[in-house]
This record gives sequence, structure tokens and C-alpha cells, in this order.
Amino acid sequence: MFNPSNLLKMILPCCATGSSDPGAMKALLDKNNIGILSAACCDSTAGAKDEGLKKSLREAMEKSGDNRAVIVDTITSAQQQLRSLEAQADPGQKQLIQSVVTLFQANGLSIFPLLIINGRVAFYGGIPTAEMIQERLEKQPLTALGA
Repeated sequence: MFNPSNLLKMILPCCATGSSDPGAMKALLDKNNIGILSAACCDSTAGAKDEGLKKSLREAMEKSGDNRAVIVDTITSAQQQLRSLEAQADPGQKQLIQSVVTLFQANGLSIFPLLIINGRVAFYGGIPTAEMIQERLEKQPLTALGA
């Protein structure tokens, strides 16, 4: 049986452990929110990338009139919370978790920051423009990896 929390523990040895907020990960998986998954816990250059993504996202949300909550969490926090949340996750949330794990296995830390819109990976591994994000906000994002 697929166990994303065990898999993430095996592939994320670089990240230090610490306290995390279980509510943040649950909110990150909520398709009604917008999420940013960061590697700031593991990569000293991630902060600048995260800020660039947040800036583009703010601009896109303003232009599209989207006022949803934006949840930002680190991969360390996420992997700590997955075990307790996986039993409560719906099929869409499980697919999101599996997508992130698959991307990470193939590309490592280069997938971060990762932007989640409508419960799906919308962008990863760079900073999309505000226009690119706005387009995803106004229509469904990727339905599957490689789509």
C-alpha cells in the first residue's frame, strides 16, 4: 500500500525535524485554498525563490479577484504531518501527495517552491509570472503530471 509519509521520510533526510502545525498541512491539502510548499527548511536559497513566487501570486490574485487563503508550509513540516493526515485524506488529496512525492523523486529539491491551486500542482521548480498564475487561477490547473 502506498504510504507517502514513509516515502517522504526516506527521500528527505536533508531536512531537520522540529515542531510543525498540523493545521497548516491540512489547510495546504484543502482544494479551496492556495498552497505554497517550500524547501526553506533544507535550502538556504529557497527564501528568495519563495518571496518571488509570493509576489507573482499576490499580483495574479489581485488581477483575478481571487481572495482565497494562501497557505505556506515547508516540506519538513509536511512530511511530519502526513502520517496523521493520510487516513483522513480524500482521493484528490492522496493524488496531490503522490504527485509531490513523484516530482521529488524525479527532481529532488529543484521542484521547490511548488504552487498548489485547486488541490493540484500548478507550478513547480521556478517562479511563474503573475500572468501564468492568473491563467491557472481562472481555469483548472494541471489534471495530471505532464499535462
